[in-house]
Amino acid sequence: MSVAACQLTSASWWTRNDLDKACGNKAAIVYAFGLVDGMEIGSQGGAPRYFCLPPDVVGKQILDVVCQYVERHPEERQSPASYMATAALREAWPCK
Repeated sequence: MSVAACQLTSASWWTRNDLDKACGNKAAIVYAFGLVDGMEIGSQGGAPRYFCLPPDVVGKQILDVVCQYVERHPEERQSPASYMATAALREAWPCK
């Protein structure tokens, strides 16, 4: 595989609009879980924690928090979905 085939462009990143369209289907669930897993792995490597999920949180709660936040912020339609999802989770479950 060539290097060019592996490169991402900004057009390939999900925006708030993409996440909003996906809310309620499996793509949004996979996206939210991937973000949470990525943040967890990063924090174990020394990256800052942007949110702290309680041990009893379930996947549906994560998805609801993210989708409700996205719905409340239509003005950020071109923002990266990762920023929106992180902001939603930080608002719901800030680290103390």
